[in-house]
Amino acid sequence: MIVLFMLNLQIAMVKELLFTLISVFWMSGLANTSPVVEITSPSTGQVLQGNVNITGTISADNFSSAELLYAYSQNENSTWFPIIMISQPLSNGILGIWDTSTISDGDYKIKLAVKTNDGNEKEVVIDKMLVRNYTPVESTPTQKATVVPLSDLLATEIPTQTATPTTIAATPFPANPGALTTNQIDTSLKNGLIVGLVLIISAGIYLFFRNLRFHR
Repeated sequence: MIVLFMLNLQIAMVKELLFTLISVFWMSGLANTSPVVEITSPSTGQVLQGNVNITGTISADNFSSAELLYAYSQNENSTWFPIIMISQPLSNGILGIWDTSTISDGDYKIKLAVKTNDGNEKEVVIDKMLVRNYTPVESTPTQKATVVPLSDLLATEIPTQTATPTTIAATPFPANPGALTTNQIDTSLKNGLIVGLVLIISAGIYLFFRNLRFHR
């Protein structure tokens, strides 16, 4: 009986020890669980005007509460100003709306601070956002031209190009409508001789009959 009692006592002590170890590891796992904290928009370097939707994610792991804040970008120890309190987790949604028209233009940063059930805090910061409601947006600087030393230019071999001779075809003159061919000239001469002979013979006949009438 004594041996059985001692055996049961040892088994009960082992069970108690195992239960205690399991409880410790389980509580330790809960304490080390922290929510996923992320801001997806706006981003660094973005120009902000008017009402700006701040989107992101806060997972439900060990979540207690969260807050959106903003501050001046130039000073690391600047004061943070509240934008909105967040009472529940959110997955890839609108965390809050920031009215930038109520502040002066400048460079700002925003912070999403999340508190956990164990009293810890996790945060994410987006820096150098450009609030430009009342001043012009800076233009992107143009790229400067690269200056090449004259010695490098002289050392660079310039490929020579062989000139290809261009053949110019002679354009024939247009036909002259007043030009005469050889046949036309011969025909004209023959016709002229015939007309001349006819005129001479006619004149001779006329003179012959005229003289004949005067001598009668």
